[in-house]
Amino acid sequence: MKNIRIAIFLSIMAIPAHAEFKQNTKFGVESRSTSSSTTQSDLDVYKAEYTASYLTAVNSLNSVFVKASAILTDSSEALNALDNDLINQSTDDEDNAIFRLREAWWEKDRHTGYKKDAITFGLKRIKMSPYWIDDEIESLSWHVETTTTSWQLGLGQQLTSYNTSTTLNIEDKGKFAAWGRLQHDWMPYHSLHLNTLFVNQHRDIATDEMSDSFIGPLNGNYVWLGLGGSHNWLSIDDVTSNLGYLIEATALTGTGDTFNNRDDSWQRSKNNAFSVLGGIRIQPLDVPFFIGSTVAYASGSNDGKSTYFQSGYQSNKSKYLGTRDQAYQFNYALDASLSNLATVSLFSSYQVSNEWSINGAISSYLRADSDTPAYRRNRALETTGTQKDIGTGLDFQAIYRSKQFLGSGNKGRVKLSTSQFITGDALESYDDETRISLEITVEL
Repeated sequence: MKNIRIAIFLSIMAIPAHAEFKQNTKFGVESRSTSSSTTQSDLDVYKAEYTASYLTAVNSLNSVFVKASAILTDSSEALNALDNDLINQSTDDEDNAIFRLREAWWEKDRHTGYKKDAITFGLKRIKMSPYWIDDEIESLSWHVETTTTSWQLGLGQQLTSYNTSTTLNIEDKGKFAAWGRLQHDWMPYHSLHLNTLFVNQHRDIATDEMSDSFIGPLNGNYVWLGLGGSHNWLSIDDVTSNLGYLIEATALTGTGDTFNNRDDSWQRSKNNAFSVLGGIRIQPLDVPFFIGSTVAYASGSNDGKSTYFQSGYQSNKSKYLGTRDQAYQFNYALDASLSNLATVSLFSSYQVSNEWSINGAISSYLRADSDTPAYRRNRALETTGTQKDIGTGLDFQAIYRSKQFLGSGNKGRVKLSTSQFITGDALESYDDETRISLEITVEL
């Protein structure tokens, strides 16, 4: 199998057509510290990463894209434990060298006269929505964009992690997904969107192999249906407006295995749950300075029958701050799952110059149902009694970008991220957590 992949990769690289080759190096260090009044525990990791991507136009209608990374680290276990993007993967063995195939797909442009009308097949990062699907999936998808309307339809399944240091979690094996998104501008730059997602686990997962802490789609069929509206939220398309907003309501229904906290056992049951997301951002001055707030609510229940959970393909991070920067909406240190959760945040961002930008946020987290656990990375947190206060999050980022990084003539970026989660009364058995990350990226 490895020889086949290498042969395919080399054959693609050898195509003498119009091509685009990009590469960058990334150096990073991250530290996670948990502390209480009496103890402190630290987890540190260092990495050097080389990423290359190759896009080639086979002809006027067909193109092929490949993207892969080679990573050196002092500990693959620590690196994967600190990677919030790997919630559906578990570490195999400790390693210092990692190879990761990120994308490998073929795309056919249908040339219908629209801004975009393409069919894609292969391993591709599907960017449907950060709260729905923002992950690499082996898939077949169709994406169309016109001046006022866009839609995407797709189906796929994650077959492997394509990462030499990880494998898919048990609960993410044999999970088939089909999705669709329709977005229409009802007035210039103000859009309505309809999202739908179907997940079927066609491989029977034995519940005695599963941790009682897991929350997510297991051994069943689940459907998410969401309706919302937005303006200038994930990107500023209307530069004349100083406002950005998002509102979205989602219903979840399906039948599968869920953990009943009341009976302390797995059960086959019908699930009906919902979530609501909202956000507003304003630019009060005639400079790129933004302030805003986000809210989120996801239902919970002690028997699991009304507990909302996400697909497992979500990232919960996006460019909602108003600047070019990405941020985790539910605190980088906590990385909360949108399940049995009520949260509100206040944030601010400032594009100081073409090179510098800063942003920060404070957020508060409560349990929606006081008899049900809170969740992070799709796993339950042991909670205390009926206390609702999960805790408070503090986040800060400073980012420097340069087109002449260190006088080298190459583009570069330095990103400093700090995040702290201060536990509330509902998490008395947990310690406060702090994460600090420094990352330097240079385009070659």
